[in-house]
Amino acid sequence: MRRIGNVEGGIQESASGEVDIRAGGVEVAQFDSSGIRTSMLYRGTQTVPTGKTWTVASGDSAVVGGPVVANGTITVNGTLVVV
Repeated sequence: MRRIGNVEGGIQESASGEVDIRAGGVEVAQFDSSGIRTSMLYRGTQTVPTGKTWTVASGDSAVVGGPVVANGTITVNGTLVVV
């Protein structure tokens, strides 16, 4: 694991290849092979890879530009809109 900054704020790369950006002790963005996820934006592939799960948590909203191919799992506990 590599880290730039401290626990409260900075960039951290995990062994699985995900990159987390933290500010004020809170994760504000995550990057992985699927794209970018923040509390307000998700940008990435339109295919949920086999064995992967995309989750929209309770109280969260997500918008995806369709079509969406779900080879994996999409779990929606909040709101998902496909345009």
